[in-house]
Amino acid sequence: MDALFGLSMNTIMIVLVVMLAVCLAFVAFVALTNRIVFMMGLRNIPRRVAQTVLIVIGLMLSTVIITAAFATGDTVDYSVTKQTYDLLGHADVLLDGETGTLQPGQQDTNEIPGAGYQRFLDVADGTTFESIDGYAGVLYEPVPVIDTRTGLSEPAVAFSGVDADRLEAFPDIIDASSGEVLDVDNLADDEVYLNETAANELDADVGDPLQTFIFSQPLDPKVTAIVRDTGVAGGGDLAEPQGMVTSLDRLHELFGHDDVSLILVSATGGARPDLAVVDAAALEIEGLIEANNLNLEISDTKRDFVEEAESIGNFMTTFFLLLGLFSIGAGILLILMIFVMLAAERKSEMGMSRAIGMKRGQLVQMFVSEGGAYDIGSAFVGVFIGILVAFALTTAASAIFSTFGFTFTPHVTLRTAVVSFCLG
Repeated sequence: MDALFGLSMNTIMIVLVVMLAVCLAFVAFVALTNRIVFMMGLRNIPRRVAQTVLIVIGLMLSTVIITAAFATGDTVDYSVTKQTYDLLGHADVLLDGETGTLQPGQQDTNEIPGAGYQRFLDVADGTTFESIDGYAGVLYEPVPVIDTRTGLSEPAVAFSGVDADRLEAFPDIIDASSGEVLDVDNLADDEVYLNETAANELDADVGDPLQTFIFSQPLDPKVTAIVRDTGVAGGGDLAEPQGMVTSLDRLHELFGHDDVSLILVSATGGARPDLAVVDAAALEIEGLIEANNLNLEISDTKRDFVEEAESIGNFMTTFFLLLGLFSIGAGILLILMIFVMLAAERKSEMGMSRAIGMKRGQLVQMFVSEGGAYDIGSAFVGVFIGILVAFALTTAASAIFSTFGFTFTPHVTLRTAVVSFCLG
């Protein structure tokens, strides 16, 4: 999570650390200049264990709520971003065809004609790129699929065809069990790779006979391997990631055309490159398109998907914080009441201290010292429990959302812990 209420979390963290440093500096000043008063404030903590525990519990409630909200945002942000990276794999920039002006009766489609794809390859192969290490065409065709062994069916599975000659930069067809990178060139005409989501929906296994229909004609491919959900394996749609994959040439042969749905561009730096490199790759591709008047446009980049994932995490954090504002406000009132209670309980102690010459400012310093110790302890405990609460909530949510093919991975950043502790 990178922002809250439009403010950068890094800025929020720096401001809070500075404010905390000022508060702790005042306590340190008391400890250095008036050690006796400082120790008198601290001595009540071990002397009244039950009261100390009660105060720490009261003070930590707001910290628990704040930490749980931030940690939930981190978890949602990390989980959605992780799924984005996993699905996109090495595809960092996506190109599709320009629609242009549609004629009456013409279908609105952004598919790239085969001639347009070949022209792009010719131009790109003759260009030296600094931030790009590969590109490949991919075609998606939705088809119904039946597993004839289990009898289960799926009405819309993305039948993906990828350019087998250009997969070196896209090692994203990965065997789900062994982790081995597979090659569509090794597939026979009656073989396909099935991705994990489709395999789960069909209860399919390696070797299962499938049946699909292309233009009402039956096709009976066999599952050669179960592969991970990635864009090139038909898993590019987050809502419906079920897919199967073959080579682009084979899919062209089956559907009787030579179009491609997208051209995938891989930026240097692997599956998780610096987003600045993705931006540089997009600029290079954009320059290539303009210089050669190609009928292509950039539809999305990995930065777009990652920023969308982060915005979801930011929304979840803001949502939980808003829900907890009343509890946080009640916690602040509780803090005031706790210290009023402490002052009222120690009237006689304060009276005797004043009688032997202690000044009003020294009494304030004594309470500040004791309160500082309570606050630091409760903040530590609150952050720890808040993280546990957030992980418990996201684990429960993961069990619910797993039926929709999405799971949460508990995650918290050091920045979140620092911000929560400073607020606490």
